[in-house]
Amino acid sequence: MKPRAPDPADAAMLARIHIAAWQETYTGLLPDDEIARASNPERRLAQWTGAIARNESRIALIDDLGFAQMGHQRDPELAALGYPEELWAIYLLRAAQGRGLGAALLRFALGPAPQPFTALVLSGNHVAAAFYTRQGGRLLSTRDEAIGLTPIREDVYVWDDPLRLVKR
Repeated sequence: MKPRAPDPADAAMLARIHIAAWQETYTGLLPDDEIARASNPERRLAQWTGAIARNESRIALIDDLGFAQMGHQRDPELAALGYPEELWAIYLLRAAQGRGLGAALLRFALGPAPQPFTALVLSGNHVAAAFYTRQGGRLLSTRDEAIGLTPIREDVYVWDDPLRLVKR
């Protein structure tokens, strides 16, 4: 099970993984209506069809188990601090966790020339926070945000030397 880049026919698989992983990850951390809103199959299919077609990010896929997506930094303040890239998403179904697949997805998404990057994690998502720490991330800050209509706190993790990840 090695990560690979998706092709257009993989958009439906990415959508299914995204929905299932969101439901596994955020049940108990977010209100059910926010999880339901994020679990719309048509919305997720459109999201992944567009992402693959635009080719503006690096997507790593392990068939039917998980994905990671890395792209430009979306937060100008973090870009100004020297983090030009952001891990937009990484999801691995619970049944596939603990086998090194998350680390493989992350390394693949870093691409051939890794740059310092950030990742955001919902405060209270201890599984993701522990994963980021094991992968060499450090907590930079915690901030108030919102998912849909739900106020949240999110932790900002940073990697100053992503080459260390690739060499593992």
